Amino acid sequence: MEAEKFKRNYDRTRGYLDNMAKLEPRAVLNSVYSVLPVAFDTPERQQQVRRIYEKAARKLSVFDINIARTFSRGRGLKVAICCMPKSGSTHIMTSIQRIPGVEMPVTYLHKPYMNPDFVGAMSVEHEIDELSLLFLELRGGDWISHMHTKWTPYTEQVFKAHNIKPIVVFRNIFDAIVSMDDMLRKDQVSGFSMIRVPQNYAAIPDAERLSFLCGYVGTWYLDYVVSWSRMSSPHLKLYYEEDVLDFGPATMGKLRDFLGLKATDAEMAEAFQLTDEVKGRSRWNQGVAGRGERIPAEARERLRQLSRIYEKEVDFSKVL
Repeated sequence: MEAEKFKRNYDRTRGYLDNMAKLEPRAVLNSVYSVLPVAFDTPERQQQVRRIYEKAARKLSVFDINIARTFSRGRGLKVAICCMPKSGSTHIMTSIQRIPGVEMPVTYLHKPYMNPDFVGAMSVEHEIDELSLLFLELRGGDWISHMHTKWTPYTEQVFKAHNIKPIVVFRNIFDAIVSMDDMLRKDQVSGFSMIRVPQNYAAIPDAERLSFLCGYVGTWYLDYVVSWSRMSSPHLKLYYEEDVLDFGPATMGKLRDFLGLKATDAEMAEAFQLTDEVKGRSRWNQGVAGRGERIPAEARERLRQLSRIYEKEVDFSKVL
């Protein structure tokens, strides 16, 4: 299915190139290259583009690129939502966008494309991509990004250098795994960056499937928690159970202070309201706590055992 989807997108994008003579070439080039750079993969296509843009053709030196990086700093509000899969992070992102006075388009820091799903990049690890970051800084303005990414010293330094505000989202790992299983079983997503499921996934018995996910993805979740425990720069931690399900004045205050918002409690409450329409747009699943008890006890205990080696430095009490 993924191969067929990619081919449809690939063929459609190549069609834009075939019709360059009828359209504004710069618009086509920018649109196509932003969305699907592989459309330029053949020498013939590259030759075609070079002929059209011969006068503008030039080679960028390392100096040119570094000058752009040095002098291009977007001064808007830049937010990176770094999150566990199935932690309510999409709801947090779309709710922030609905706050009055906030104009923040969704962007991608982990791929220099306007839509990773379009190019089959959903299962690529979510790490900061320099080209994507440079593009955003050159464009300027406010933006919000959504990434299933872990902390690294490099990530922290990049966020600091570009004044990017990280919101780090957590959820009970076992509940998140069951929610992930729902989406994978129903084929509602193109994939997650930390797993490639068997092709017969939906046919595997429940207990076996959940034990598999707990062992395979659970370790990614543990490492996610360990990694962000080492973040020393300012960041905002939000928890699914207390900040999403029980969204209220405490969470409003944390968001307002961290992002420098002026919205009232009433405005924020309305923006974060979980209507049926909002649930549909934010990929909301069941939205309850405690579903992780469905995972076989032995699988849950194995994951807890792995966490105990970190007990002197990491508090897992809210996620296990």
